[in-house]
Amino acid sequence: MEHELEKSGKYDRLERVRGITELADIHYIRQQDRNGLGEAVMYAEDHIGGEPFALLLGDNFIQSETPPIAQLIETAEEYGESVVALEEIPWENVSSYGIADVEDTAGESYPVRDFVEKPAREDAPSNLAIVGRYVFTPEIFDHLRAIEPAPDGEIELTDAMRRLDRVRGRAVDGDRFHIGNVPDWLEANIQMALRHDDGELFETVRQTLREELED
Repeated sequence: MEHELEKSGKYDRLERVRGITELADIHYIRQQDRNGLGEAVMYAEDHIGGEPFALLLGDNFIQSETPPIAQLIETAEEYGESVVALEEIPWENVSSYGIADVEDTAGESYPVRDFVEKPAREDAPSNLAIVGRYVFTPEIFDHLRAIEPAPDGEIELTDAMRRLDRVRGRAVDGDRFHIGNVPDWLEANIQMALRHDDGELFETVRQTLREELED
């Protein structure tokens, strides 16, 4: 990417890419079979070094002034526990998410008693959904190795989370976009173009929407 940007004279983008790559060593591992999120997380164990770590799922994008993962890290450091980002969702959507069972939601964060993976509406303990941002203590790997695969053969991260001695939930601030399907991905791209690009991309999207609405 750096070579192509430099060759095409896009030096402003080149500097942005170089700035990102200087922040960390980046490792890429492909999950060979779809054996669940839990198995995918296990691939990272050798890179963690026995330290707490952040997990960000790519099918959720959260736009906020303070990055959601920074909010979770703040709570994790305060309590020394694993922390999961939660969002109150419509009850009719609970069957599409992992759902948290909590005693109450008083305060900025709160203990979670249990997690249920994609429950039916009548079985859901709450409408607080896990939204793809976590900070885990390294003990999560022990639980991932210990759990049995689900009936479909997948290793569910929520099953391992249920074994943690302590885990907290935190409702993070920001606007969330689920980008796991094409319509949601398109909406997220339009929203980001309108919010953050005041040049050609912004004008193209704005003008296109205006023309379509006028028609």
